[in-house]
Amino acid sequence: PNDPDEVLIIRYTEGIFRSTDGAATFGLEPYGTGVSGEVRDLTQSPNDPDTLYVLAGNQVFEPHDLGATWNAQSLVGLYNDLLGIAPAPTGDDLLAFDAFNAYRSTDGGANWTTVLQVVPFSGDVLDSATYSQSDASIAYISYSRGVFRSDDAAQTFTDTGPFNTWSRGISTSPTNPDEVFIATSFDGPLRSTDGGVTFAPIGNAAMASGNGRFYVWEPDGGLWYGTLSGIHHSPDGGATWTNQ
Repeated sequence: PNDPDEVLIIRYTEGIFRSTDGAATFGLEPYGTGVSGEVRDLTQSPNDPDTLYVLAGNQVFEPHDLGATWNAQSLVGLYNDLLGIAPAPTGDDLLAFDAFNAYRSTDGGANWTTVLQVVPFSGDVLDSATYSQSDASIAYISYSRGVFRSDDAAQTFTDTGPFNTWSRGISTSPTNPDEVFIATSFDGPLRSTDGGVTFAPIGNAAMASGNGRFYVWEPDGGLWYGTLSGIHHSPDGGATWTNQ
C-alpha cells in the first residue's frame, strides 16, 4: 500500500508472483511461503490496505508481512475449493464461499460460521459475493438462479427472486446499497434499483454476448465491466458504455 510499484498477481496453479517495478517484470519463482500454487483469489481489505487475504484450496490465508509469509486461518471449507472472499467496507467482517456454502467471520478471519447453504449438486451454485460499499449491514451473494441478500451484516440471507438468469460477478453502487449490478453469461450486465428484486439490462449488444465476469469501480464513479472477450467502461456509473 505504501509503494505503487509493488504488485502481486496470481498465476493459477503456479502461485503468487511479485513485481517491484510497477508490473514491468515479475519474479521467476512464486513469492512468499506457506500457500500452495492453487490460489484462486487475492483480496485487499478496503479499510486496512496492509491486510491481504488469499484463497488456496479450501482455506483462507493472511500474511502479516505483505505476502512474504502466508498463515492459514481457521476456516476449512466444507466442499472442495473456496471460490471467493469479500471484506466488509468497514470493520473486520468477511464473507467467503465455496460452491454450496457461505461463511462469515466478524474478527478478521480468526473464527467463522456458516451463514448460507444450497443443496449440493442440485443445480444451485454460489458464484460471487459483496458487501454494500456504503452500508456494511447489507451484503449480496450471486448464484446460478439469482441473488441472495442480507440485511443483518451477512448473518442470514434470503433469495430476492424468482430470477432465472445465472448471476456471476456482483457489485453495488458506491452510494446506494439498493443499486445492484450483476454480470451474466449471455444477458450482459444487469442493474437493480430495488435491492435485487428486479433487474433490467444496461450496456450494448457487444456486452450481451461477452460472458460477463466482474465489475471494478473507479473513485470518481466510473465503472468497468469485464467479460471473457473484452473490457467495457462506463464513465457515469452504468448509464453509458464504450467498448475498449
